[in-house]
Amino acid sequence: WDSSYLSSQTDFITALKATHNDPLFDPCNDTSITCDESGNIVRVSMQRSIVLNLSDDAFDALDSLTSLILINLWTDTFSWNLTLNPGKLTNLEYLYLGNVQGSGSIPTSITQLNNLTALSKTANKDITGTIPSNLFSSLPKLQHLDLRGTSISGSIPDIPPGHPLTNLVISHNSGQMNGTIPEGIYGNGLSILIIEGEPLLVTELDLSRVVAPTFSRLRTLHLDSFP
Repeated sequence: WDSSYLSSQTDFITALKATHNDPLFDPCNDTSITCDESGNIVRVSMQRSIVLNLSDDAFDALDSLTSLILINLWTDTFSWNLTLNPGKLTNLEYLYLGNVQGSGSIPTSITQLNNLTALSKTANKDITGTIPSNLFSSLPKLQHLDLRGTSISGSIPDIPPGHPLTNLVISHNSGQMNGTIPEGIYGNGLSILIIEGEPLLVTELDLSRVVAPTFSRLRTLHLDSFP
């Protein structure tokens, strides 16, 4: 542990102790937190009842835990504008944010989380702007992208040949997503493709290519043009 990590983890644990009103609270024995053998916090998975009373300071500390592999937050009462410190979250593989209240566009710092394999941001109409154009080219391990219930617009970024993306869900966002469908959707062997509530995207999709041999791994296909 370096001193900055110790400080961040200490701040986070202090906030958790205050939330639980228990000075002896051990996060490594809590069902919402997983620690490794050395006591590093590696997974944080919190639902509404847990995050309700956490402070912004706690999540500032969470954003700097270098051993984190997974962040999974779901709440409709907590406001957290994710800053994403790519210099600290170097091991982050899974980022799930459901109904976490925040506004603005998807931070470009996401594209610097080089080990990210799953990104899900759902149920927040205050998220606007476009998907970063270099999302797939900058995240060579990203296998799962789920964007539902936001207000993002624009197009799906290019997907490089051979990219490992297997699950793509673009559902009921602004209804105004547009642009051509990237070639990578047809040639990269998706197993799940869901495009719902985005009529401009659905009309661009070449269904004859969706059923081509390159889609032999496809297991789930949902297409719905009604916003």
